[in-house]
Amino acid sequence: MSLMDYQKSQRDRNLDLLKGIIFKTMSDISVNVYLFGSWARKEEKRTSDIDIALQSKEEIPAVKWIELRERIEESTLPYKVDLVDLSKAAPVFKEKVEREGILWRDYSNGSSSQTKH
Repeated sequence: MSLMDYQKSQRDRNLDLLKGIIFKTMSDISVNVYLFGSWARKEEKRTSDIDIALQSKEEIPAVKWIELRERIEESTLPYKVDLVDLSKAAPVFKEKVEREGILWRDYSNGSSSQTKH
């Protein structure tokens, strides 16, 4: 396995770990989950955080945000994760995430995206 293949597979493992944490924590909530920023563009560096946006028709309870942050912090994920509630974001930011981000989960049809990272 080349260094490039190892880095790619490590990247995929990190993103899969994060997806699993988010999907498990938010399993009972209809929520869109977006990966955006440098990780979505595949331009991340070792110091880049992973930007995640969540969007729901109903307000996501504070206890769910706390649980999600705790699960991420307690995980083996070696990156900082920045979580954004799109329902509280500026409209121009929300549009940018929806346009440029990678949709990991779409609550309108209950499916997880099969898009490669």
